[in-house]
Amino acid sequence: MSEQPESELELRRKIAAEASGAEEAPSIFVRAGQFFLVPLGIVTACVAVYLFFTYLVSDARKPQDLVQEMQTGGQASRKFAAHQLVAEIRRQVSTGKPDRSLVDPLLTVLRSPVSQGDPELQQVIILSLGLLGDSKAAGPILEELRRTNDPESMAACLEALGALRAPEAAEPLIKLLDHPSTVVRKYAAFNLAAVAAPEKRGEAPATPSVPAAVPHLRRKLEDEREEVRWNAALGLAVFLQDPSGKKVLLQMLDRAYLERVIRNNPKESEVSWLVAHTMTQTCQAVANLRDPSFGDTLGAVAKNDPDSNVRAAARMAIDMISKK
Repeated sequence: MSEQPESELELRRKIAAEASGAEEAPSIFVRAGQFFLVPLGIVTACVAVYLFFTYLVSDARKPQDLVQEMQTGGQASRKFAAHQLVAEIRRQVSTGKPDRSLVDPLLTVLRSPVSQGDPELQQVIILSLGLLGDSKAAGPILEELRRTNDPESMAACLEALGALRAPEAAEPLIKLLDHPSTVVRKYAAFNLAAVAAPEKRGEAPATPSVPAAVPHLRRKLEDEREEVRWNAALGLAVFLQDPSGKKVLLQMLDRAYLERVIRNNPKESEVSWLVAHTMTQTCQAVANLRDPSFGDTLGAVAKNDPDSNVRAAARMAIDMISKK
């Protein structure tokens, strides 16, 4: 092998030395790009994609669009839109700003063949109309109440009429107090009391707006079904400050009694919730009566009941009665 020229050897040594030397450390600007700017760019892109799809999904589904879909969409999309609308209306009501421009479109859907052929959709529409609180919905809801024989649809109508406090609903509700369905009777009792409530409520019991309703509600305190008796007693106490249902209300503060009755409910998993809900409602009703004779019973509930919400409701009732 022939020897390489000395100059060429020197050149190779120089190249090898430069190649084996330490790499130059990146500058602060390069590090900023690697560890801050690049991740920030990725996060910004992800947020932009999220906001874009959120806009497509939420902004396009305003309440008016949901009402439209309830009329023109398929069965599944109608149901989804209806439940979205109820949630939105409840939110509006909680803020004190119900959008009553929805009433006319909802009435249009209510009268449409789509609603007439879908009881669940119809019930959601009726409940929405009740929440919106526009009295012009009372007439159409009464028409639906007369038309349907389905107890659940009738219950939705009764709840909406009670929410609307529609005086024209009093007579039909009185008639339904003797309906064969327990569901219908219990909804009729509570919402008849709501309809009969005085227009202006103060500390002392005022004259009911529908005085004829009171004896019928008192009669239902002897109904064969507990649920009907409970709703009659609650309605009388809450809306009319009428203590006629005191005996029933005392029973409703007895957890053991409620569990025996409610345990017959086919949805066994709901028993605990239903008992607590019933006792909480009863405490609120008793507080409205301002009757000190409930004191011992409420005191026992406030001390011994296993549910913290029930105990709190009992303490609140005791405080309100003591301020009488």
